Amino acid sequence: MKFIFSFFNRSKVTPLEKKLGYVFKDKQVLTTALTHPSYRQINVSIEDFERLEYLGDAVIYLLLAEELYSSFPKEDEGILARYRSILGKGTFLAGLARKIELQDCLRLSDAAWREKNNILNDNNLADAFEAVIGAVFVDGGMNRAKRVFFELVGDMHAHLEVLIKQDNPKGRLQELIQAKTGKNSGIYYELLEATGPEHKKQFTVGLNINNEQVATGQGSNRKQAEEAAAARALEILNSR
Repeated sequence: MKFIFSFFNRSKVTPLEKKLGYVFKDKQVLTTALTHPSYRQINVSIEDFERLEYLGDAVIYLLLAEELYSSFPKEDEGILARYRSILGKGTFLAGLARKIELQDCLRLSDAAWREKNNILNDNNLADAFEAVIGAVFVDGGMNRAKRVFFELVGDMHAHLEVLIKQDNPKGRLQELIQAKTGKNSGIYYELLEATGPEHKKQFTVGLNINNEQVATGQGSNRKQAEEAAAARALEILNSR
């Protein structure tokens, strides 16, 4: 069985803890965070990382919301939701996972290990990273989780600038709806309001899916408002 870092010696600081900049008081919490669901095929009595993943997802969600709220005091809810969606999605979190070589620390079944490159895709690596942040939260509290997370993120503003240019929330929403319903459409953007002077208008757009308004978004032009609405809709649909 492949498992790079041993946790049987509780007194030692593991290489992963060094990369995290955090030493666990309870090493079992970290062991659980590194236990992929496939490993339970060997021993169904052990706990995998899925519960910690659920918790870590909520912790990261709150940390990003707080940091973005403080960093962008002039941006409205729709733009902040889009930024949080960009930074909280699988691709970015998977990059943080690879930064600490998390893919080499996970406990996998023998079969899963042989297919490691296929199994540990961006989504699964992001799940594992969320589990690790959840473990830090459980072991050390919110302030420790915040420090670990943002030290790994580094320059959030620089990342965000690049990711905004790459992000296509309308396209991602279309793909999600098509995957869920098998239909190519059903999404309609409706201009609800345009306020303010001509040189500084603020647009509000409603996003409807199958004639039901799912989300709204605001922006300095209609395109921005539609993207903000799509990002908010993605958050809502992915949380269901």
